[in-house]
Amino acid sequence: MELEILTPKGLEFKDEVTRVTLPTRVGQITVLEHHQPLISVLCPGVMTIITAAGKSVEREIEGGIMEIVDNKAEILLKKF
Repeated sequence: MELEILTPKGLEFKDEVTRVTLPTRVGQITVLEHHQPLISVLCPGVMTIITAAGKSVEREIEGGIMEIVDNKAEILLKKF
């Protein structure tokens, strides 16, 4: 799936990923390819991205918003 991460600075990350794990109000969720449409509030914690090339990217986030639709995830964060 395509993942875009945006901050007030603009587009910070864009790549094809196989999964992304995020902290939400109800606990951590892992989003895989072809996930159902979803909008979720993100909480402070660790976000882990696994790219299609197999690279792991792990970042501490302060919270944000995520939307998933049509095999594309968009994440809005204060900073990345």
